[in-house]
Amino acid sequence: MPEPAIPSPAATLVLLRDRPAGGFETLLIQRHSKSKFAAGDYVFAGGKVEQDDVPLDGERLCAGLTAARAAGRLGGGLGPREALGYWIGASREAFEEVGVLLAYDPTGAPLRIAEADRERFAGYRADCQESNTAFFDMLRAEHLTLATDQLAYFAHWITPEEQPLRFDTRFFVALAPLGQEP
Repeated sequence: MPEPAIPSPAATLVLLRDRPAGGFETLLIQRHSKSKFAAGDYVFAGGKVEQDDVPLDGERLCAGLTAARAAGRLGGGLGPREALGYWIGASREAFEEVGVLLAYDPTGAPLRIAEADRERFAGYRADCQESNTAFFDMLRAEHLTLATDQLAYFAHWITPEEQPLRFDTRFFVALAPLGQEP
């Protein structure tokens, strides 16, 4: 019997918002029918946590979260930079996959993407889909801070050993920001 595949680190962000008639909505997306993993399934925004998800100024780009605090919250023997990568990766993946950016603007207010700014942020999103480092270039250029203080960690799942593609996934939940539509 072959050795099980080593799971890749991954992060998922469950986005919630209030419904006008009461209750709440959860954002799900449908994976492409030709995806290598979970083809055609409905999933929360998320994906692999990449090596470059924690640039040297990574802590500075996160509101209310240091690498040490990230490691303390996630546990499991993760190193501080590795743990911070899960929080940042969840935010990056949500922006890449659904165009929702949980961040604070330069004044410290929650980011709202005005109609006049949508095309610019759509360009950033396209760049991010080509290169993870473009995400950090965008944050720096726009003087944004990730709203990591708004993400609540709630679960850790590892894909079963019999799967050819495996993920070691940390799940986070947050309220979808006002003024942003997926």
